Amino acid sequence: MLKAGYNVKVAAGAVTAGGLPRILIPAPRCCDRLRCRCWVSVVQLYAGAFLPGFMLAGLYIGYIIVARVVGKPHLMPPLAASERRVDLPPFARALDEVWPSTP
Repeated sequence: MLKAGYNVKVAAGAVTAGGLPRILIPAPRCCDRLRCRCWVSVVQLYAGAFLPGFMLAGLYIGYIIVARVVGKPHLMPPLAASERRVDLPPFARALDEVWPSTP
């Protein structure tokens, strides 16, 4: 991100905020320990952890898109056209010949 010209604070915030939903999706050992103490099924605990995890991830993505990309685009410049194009690996090119993506 820094090589692409992103602001240091934006890059560090995106990386650190990306680790927070990890503790909720999938729910770690804390759900197993909580299950033993609260007499709740594992499925209910996991279901209770997924919604907040996905909601946090969605809020982070929304914040980055709305507040940063639209509001302050100079903090995150777009990549050059040469860096956006990535050649397909050989196996993917072979699949494209068998099943072309465009008619």
